[in-house]
Amino acid sequence: MARFSCDRSVDRDYLYFTTPTEVRRLVYRAQRLELDGDWAASYKVSVDQSDAWDTTIGSDSVWLMDMGRPPAWLGRAMASQRAFRFSIGDPGDRDVVDAIGRPGAWNPAPPLYDPTPRILVHFDSVNRRVVAHRHEPGAPLRVVWEQPFRNLTQMIVWVDTGELVVEDASLPDPLARDPSADAVLVEIETGSEIGRAPIGAATTTGMFCYPGFDRDFYVCSLAGAVARIYVQ
Repeated sequence: MARFSCDRSVDRDYLYFTTPTEVRRLVYRAQRLELDGDWAASYKVSVDQSDAWDTTIGSDSVWLMDMGRPPAWLGRAMASQRAFRFSIGDPGDRDVVDAIGRPGAWNPAPPLYDPTPRILVHFDSVNRRVVAHRHEPGAPLRVVWEQPFRNLTQMIVWVDTGELVVEDASLPDPLARDPSADAVLVEIETGSEIGRAPIGAATTTGMFCYPGFDRDFYVCSLAGAVARIYVQ
């Protein structure tokens, strides 16, 4: 149920995708697309977890979260939200973190990984938590900050300023318009809030943020609202 993620190189492209239990990849080379039969990474760690969404690529690793299946899709899994790292060179080399630790998790979007500060940001939309971890090669992932935001959007970060956009949704109903969710700008290194503005809908429900042209960005929601947020 996830989108493809592309990792490009000089002579080939790798396209990563998730199944209900694994991350797999396709190889695009010399105008041919084939399944890489030698690369597979399992994220199945318990019977009460649900499917992963998209992967994120960075620092020679593949990053993802489980618990992506909503309650209406074949029943609600009751595990807590986990984040995973798999080495591109060796898919058996992995990290699993369960930092939020609250049952009944769900998310409608992938995590974000910024390779410049080596920070992974993941979240639990039901239990209203956004958590950031520092990744140092050869060391366990370390929590650097946590915020009580109800994020449902696909986050973006500006690598030159270290500014991260997350959502703080007010209601679980994606078609409601009042009260509105906020788009929140935070420092990715510290989690400190820089500012926020309403988006005109209760939640994005997994829709995207898009960078603008001059200290601005755009947010859309499942309810049909499109908002432009800018620094005044």
